[in-house]
Amino acid sequence: MKIFCKIIVLFILISGCDYKPIFSSKNSSFGISNFKLINENKLSRSIKKALSNYTDLSKKKILTLEIDVKKIKEVTSKNSKGNISSYRVNIYCNFKIYENKKLLKSKKITESFLYSNRENKFEFKKYESEIEKNLLNKIIQELIIELYSI
Repeated sequence: MKIFCKIIVLFILISGCDYKPIFSSKNSSFGISNFKLINENKLSRSIKKALSNYTDLSKKKILTLEIDVKKIKEVTSKNSKGNISSYRVNIYCNFKIYENKKLLKSKKITESFLYSNRENKFEFKKYESEIEKNLLNKIIQELIIELYSI
């Protein structure tokens, strides 16, 4: 009964506050006309796909993005037998924002995560994929914030 009441109160609060997402592509003052991917890889294509909602060319500012994304996975420790016990994955994203071939902003974003090795390799690959996706989402969010700040 308490949970039901909490859900109803939460629903009333959310529906009554006129919630609108801050960083929605509908509210943007810019459109992205072109993506230049320096390293054509899975990460750069994911960023391009995430930003494809911002390709409305009827906006005031028409921007071009140059994106360079690299992933480096390194061993951080080994156990006494010489087996790998932990890794660190680093994702580096260099981007440049242009308007009418004029450089407006250039920034480097780095995200990293330290994690332990696992016995089950299938679960380990799945875990690595989730880590990569989460780090990439952080980079995309920061990139969107930078685009809105122009």
